[in-house]
Amino acid sequence: VILCFEMKLSHKEEEKESVSSHRDVTGLSVLLVEDNKMNSDIAKMILDGKGIHVEVAFNGKEALSMFKEHHYDLILMDLKMPIMNGYECAKEIRKESDVPIVAVSANAFEEDKQKAFMCGMNDYITKPYQIDELIKVIQKNT
Repeated sequence: VILCFEMKLSHKEEEKESVSSHRDVTGLSVLLVEDNKMNSDIAKMILDGKGIHVEVAFNGKEALSMFKEHHYDLILMDLKMPIMNGYECAKEIRKESDVPIVAVSANAFEEDKQKAFMCGMNDYITKPYQIDELIKVIQKNT
């Protein structure tokens, strides 16, 4: 059973939320893990346009290798990929780091979100997403 409720933030928490939602993302280093070339090209173009340095991996195994070689401020992780899916990749990354990982999926089912969180991901965004929505998720998690 999942209970839903609304919680009012204190004034200080609202301030923090407001400040973090306007955080400058310029100069961040992001690993984009996406097996669909068109999706990765579009996301990379959007993020490059915001001044974010983006490297792309096309599956979880490639992402894990890149993660071990470079520092990233955030990882955008597709969930359904060949070779190694996003869930397994996130579990492996969590053995070594607490880098923020945002699940990116076409599935908006609560079970998928919960599975992503149980694998160590910090947040979840559903494709297709709006540019502003993507930037807010990045700001929130960096």
